[in-house]
Amino acid sequence: MKDSEIHYFLSGLKDLRELFLVIDEIESETGMTPDVIRYGDKKLKYSSKDGKSLKNGDLNEEIYIERNLIPAK
Repeated sequence: MKDSEIHYFLSGLKDLRELFLVIDEIESETGMTPDVIRYGDKKLKYSSKDGKSLKNGDLNEEIYIERNLIPAK
């Protein structure tokens, strides 16, 4: 089995919450979730738990980014 990558470029989303709604749709159709999210100039680890809290309004975008930011090299 070979490793593979799929990249989606999405425009017109107003915030990280909307991006997680799209991720949920992709997951429901394919069963796949991302390992990494690029959001603007930030690279973030994907966290389904924090994403759920973000969608529910229990977590704001800034905290998601703080918790899941992958430092630039």
